[in-house]
Amino acid sequence: MTALAVRALAAIFFCFAWIAHAHADRRVALVIGNSDYEARLKLLNPQNDAQDMADSLRSLGFDVILRKNTDKQGFMLALAEFSRAVSGAEIGLFFYAGHGIQFNGNNYLMPVGAQLQDEVSFRFELVALEEVQRALDGAAGVKILVLDACRNNPLAAELTRSLRARNRDASITRGLARIEQARGTVVAYATQANNVAEDGTARNSPFTRALLDSLGEPGLEIGALFRKVARRVYEATGGKQVPELSISLLSEVYLNRNETDAQVWARVRADNDPAGVRDFLDRFPNSFYAADARLRLDMLEREARALKLDRERAERERQLRDRLAALEIERLQAEMSLRAAERAAQEATGRLREEQAQRERLAAEVAARQRAVTDLTRQLREESERRGRISAEASDRERELRARLAEAEQASRKAAADLARSRASAEEGAAKDQQIANIEQARREAEARVAALSKQAQSLAAQSGDRTESPPAAPEPRRDPQRPQMAAVNPDAPPAADQGQLVVAIKTELNRLGCYFAPMDSNWQTPALRKAIENFATRTHRAQVPDAPATELLDDLKARSGRVCAPDCGPRERESNGRCIAKTCAATELLDRDGNCAPRGEPPKPARPAVANSAPRTHRAEPPATGRSGRGNCFNFNGRQFCE
Repeated sequence: MTALAVRALAAIFFCFAWIAHAHADRRVALVIGNSDYEARLKLLNPQNDAQDMADSLRSLGFDVILRKNTDKQGFMLALAEFSRAVSGAEIGLFFYAGHGIQFNGNNYLMPVGAQLQDEVSFRFELVALEEVQRALDGAAGVKILVLDACRNNPLAAELTRSLRARNRDASITRGLARIEQARGTVVAYATQANNVAEDGTARNSPFTRALLDSLGEPGLEIGALFRKVARRVYEATGGKQVPELSISLLSEVYLNRNETDAQVWARVRADNDPAGVRDFLDRFPNSFYAADARLRLDMLEREARALKLDRERAERERQLRDRLAALEIERLQAEMSLRAAERAAQEATGRLREEQAQRERLAAEVAARQRAVTDLTRQLREESERRGRISAEASDRERELRARLAEAEQASRKAAADLARSRASAEEGAAKDQQIANIEQARREAEARVAALSKQAQSLAAQSGDRTESPPAAPEPRRDPQRPQMAAVNPDAPPAADQGQLVVAIKTELNRLGCYFAPMDSNWQTPALRKAIENFATRTHRAQVPDAPATELLDDLKARSGRVCAPDCGPRERESNGRCIAKTCAATELLDRDGNCAPRGEPPKPARPAVANSAPRTHRAEPPATGRSGRGNCFNFNGRQFCE
């Protein structure tokens, strides 16, 4: 056999061993309490006894099957479920509170609704205690029967008289008879055999109350537990009722396996955790060890407070050190930032000085050019005066010469103005070279004109006697280039809203208010639009519904805000964000015709009658992609859609 096979067999063995151990550790209990009999048989507290016993057993680790006020069929189904659950369990426990009866030495438990007419009724109306014993036989460990069923039953006496009247020999006893038991079985009776137990007037019967109190005490072996129950019942009933116990066990059995106060104190007294001592005092406030526990808790709390103060002091010191380190880091960062700012300020000062020097150089250049233009103007004025003296001899030519000199002077003033504009442009640093070039060109043109005028003056002086010669044409002054003209732009007039655009605008506003979800066209005669307007008028209490598109309706729609109309959802739909969406159910459920989630496998509900109104439902139409529907940055205005 290979090592792999050996490991596999070992794993299987341990798996089965673990399953058997887990199965054997189970504790299963069936708890039944019947109170709601017919009026003369009704009992006060068996259902309370069953509920409290089930809660107590669950707290002790039992898997509890609880049935209250069950009939014969429910009783037998509970026994079947219990028989399956108790198979292989460590402890199987059956608790019954209600009516019980003894017939011909056999014990029977009485379900709710049972009718006792004759001896046949015992077989078919009641539940034989033997059925409970057979259900308990599946338990691998201890089998426990707790019967609080010896209550006063008026039917016993009536049925005895009825059977004797029919000359039938029958033995009917209100109390229960002792039952034979196998090894490993515990049977607890609320009272002695053939006696009647008291029902009591409190929430629980005396027997069940004593049993619940005893189950709450940890560390009690089952024999000691039921002996405590018997003593408490005897004291509570003034000696009228004495429970009976039958035990056939070979080992000790503990129903409440919780630790006792001595066990818990022995475990927590050496522990330095105050929570364990505090939990001990909460669980056992009246324990013999409670005083020691309080002293121990006080000492541990003082030590804990001192330790907490030390930790807080150390934490504060650590926080102070961290704060000092953080402040030192901030100081270093501030110094670095200050140095960087100083360097930046020095660099900015250097750049400003360079720019100032450059501006001063440009200003000096402009001043030099201005002085040159001034000298040129002075020279032109002197030359003009000289030409005036020369042209005095010829009045006609002199007037022409003066006119030309005036034109030259005008050109000079224009050149000076151009030079001034050039200086302003130089200060702003924009297009100074081109303007200076234009000024230089103007100066050269002016010099050329002056030279031409000088030549003309010399020619006039040489030909002073010749009056017939026409003077030379004066040069045209330099014209500035024309600036482009700005065309006036008139805003577009708003589009005139015709009837189709008005219809589209009305539909858009109805869609915003949640009343209309059909296409956004210009058709006024659509059922969907008519229904949307009527719905809007109904919800806003509008007295009149227009038959044609009107601006008054559009203004009223625009004045509204929020959602006005609510969607009309069907039974299989629900409203979400103003829309009707299909309902959904869990994977194990189906949605029926009424819109309810039913478990799969149940027969479908019959269909509801069809509704006469078959008008189309507008909530299924998808709204258009407008800015108000949240599907994009779009909006409608005057029947036209605009999107970013």
